[in-house]
Amino acid sequence: MAEDAGMSGALGALASKVDLKMCLLKDVMAEYREIQHVINGVAKEKERLQQEKERLQHEKEMLHHEHHGQFYMHVKFCF
Repeated sequence: MAEDAGMSGALGALASKVDLKMCLLKDVMAEYREIQHVINGVAKEKERLQQEKERLQHEKEMLHHEHHGQFYMHVKFCF
C-alpha cells in the first residue's frame, strides 16, 4: 500500500510537470504567433515602401527629363 502511495505521488508530480510544460508551450506558441503577425506586418510595410520608393524615383526621372527638355528648348530659342 505504501508502494502504491509512493507511485501515486510520483505520477502526480510527473503529471504536474507535464501540465506546467504544456502551459509553457501554449505561452510560447502564442508569442510565436504574435511575432509572426508582427513580421508579416513589417514585410507588407517594406513592400509598400519599396513600391513608393520606385514610384517616387520614376517621378523624379520624369521631372528630370522634363526639366532638361525645357532647358534645351529655352537654350535653342535663345540662340
